[in-house]
Amino acid sequence: ENTQNIQIVAITGLSDLESKLKGIELGVDDYLIKPVNMHILRTRVKSLVKKKALLDRLCDKYEMAVHSAITDKLTGLYNRRYFDHFLDFEIKRSSRQKASLALLMIDIDNFKLINDTLGHLFGDKILNKLGDIIKSIIRETDLAARYGGEEFLLVLPETRLENAEVLAERLRQHIAKKIIETEEEKVSITASFGVTGFDDLNSHKEIITFDALINTADKYLYAAKKQGRNKVICGPFPG
Repeated sequence: ENTQNIQIVAITGLSDLESKLKGIELGVDDYLIKPVNMHILRTRVKSLVKKKALLDRLCDKYEMAVHSAITDKLTGLYNRRYFDHFLDFEIKRSSRQKASLALLMIDIDNFKLINDTLGHLFGDKILNKLGDIIKSIIRETDLAARYGGEEFLLVLPETRLENAEVLAERLRQHIAKKIIETEEEKVSITASFGVTGFDDLNSHKEIITFDALINTADKYLYAAKKQGRNKVICGPFPG
């Protein structure tokens, strides 16, 4: 992938049409027959360098467009659209392979009050910092997304429920220690967690669906809020 745009010139004594066609099929960008005129070679090379620069720019723009389409701009995490696709895929994969899967739902405590008293710009700063905390703790194989407003969801493939609870508690403690500062304000924040998942699919007679898994995590999150916030409530699917 890193070398796909490198331009290749074949310089050869094979002048028959079959050899030339084979070289083009193999991916060369130009095919010159010996003896090669150096002026022609320089001109061809300059042209290919320009072509490569154009391809590199197009690739960069494509990558930026893809990144923008699947990423939440404020937090740098994935957006809801990509999350929906990823979780649906992981549920099917885990079901097929009899693998474990965990889901974390995170909600910032009293976020509406923060927005109302300190303003939405300060609220945006909190969301951004929370995104940084999450990215610094999760594994490369995990996926974190901003699901909407102050709500975040984490998918932990091949993770047992007890390990997901440990990760959630670690995240909760990191968030509780974080101080968000402006010139006028210093605010500490907390978050509540609902954690669910399945370790052994053979023990489940219920059909595991996207909505059912989300609703179960949301139920445990509601329980954490009801018990005073800044808590991790963990339970099995379907709960």
